[in-house]
Amino acid sequence: MGTGGDAVNLMVFFGLSNAFGRAFFGYIADFPSLNRIILYGLSVLSYGVAIAPDGGWGWVVVFGCFMISLINDGFFYTTGLFYAKFLTEYHESEAITSLFNSIMMGIYFCSGTGIGVCGTGIGIAIFALLSDHLIETYGWKGAMLLLSGLMFSCVAFSSLFRKVDYMEEKSDLKTALKETFDFRILTDVVFVYFSFANFLYGAVYYVPIIFLKDHVVKTGMGTGGDAVNLIVYFGLSNAFGRVLFGYIADFPSLNRIILYGLSVLSYGVAVGLIAAFGQNYTILVILIIIFGLAEGLS
Repeated sequence: MGTGGDAVNLMVFFGLSNAFGRAFFGYIADFPSLNRIILYGLSVLSYGVAIAPDGGWGWVVVFGCFMISLINDGFFYTTGLFYAKFLTEYHESEAITSLFNSIMMGIYFCSGTGIGVCGTGIGIAIFALLSDHLIETYGWKGAMLLLSGLMFSCVAFSSLFRKVDYMEEKSDLKTALKETFDFRILTDVVFVYFSFANFLYGAVYYVPIIFLKDHVVKTGMGTGGDAVNLIVYFGLSNAFGRVLFGYIADFPSLNRIILYGLSVLSYGVAVGLIAAFGQNYTILVILIIIFGLAEGLS
């Protein structure tokens, strides 16, 4: 019937017509008088393009989530690469110097970390290499300036988080604020206990990664480049863990509260293993991968 090139052309035609179909039927689905259920049924019947209730905008939101978590988490998880530079620059104690990372983490959590986590692991792997390269090339100040500019792009990605019909719907601001700042939940003992547990959890959440490079270099276990590789391994295993356990969490028969509890437990065990046995680089690589999987689960 044809060559391999002809088959490739067929797939190209399919892709182009598919893209046109999605755009066209997405436009049609926005007409108020159109029954989307019927349109969806017709699309399935004809094996055409299934119309999402939001016209497909949800995928744009997914992209925005991915990019924000990639950039945000990628940067904050790798701020430990600046730690040694700050020690040298300001000649302060390690405790005082580490306050920078603590403040950064506090700002990060206050800004809302539930936007999306699908790009976290990939972002960590990318930013570990990127931050190290920028520091070596432009110094820590130049690297911080460039990364700050990159972080600012999250404003553009966050603008994608809107309803398609947001111009038509006007919410009651007073009601929205009342629902947002409902302090009656603080009377729930279970919620208070859960919040306190998360406070303790968050107190040590980033510690292993922030001080990883300093630990590797000071103990003579490896070079700064070796430490960066460890962060890359952590990021990749973290990404795999998030996908794997995100898939597992979708099973209806699974109790997610138990899964979350196991995730926090596994995280603590992983940190303990690093502290107890992470004195050899090869062993540390294995432990960091386990740590990344555990963090991805949490």
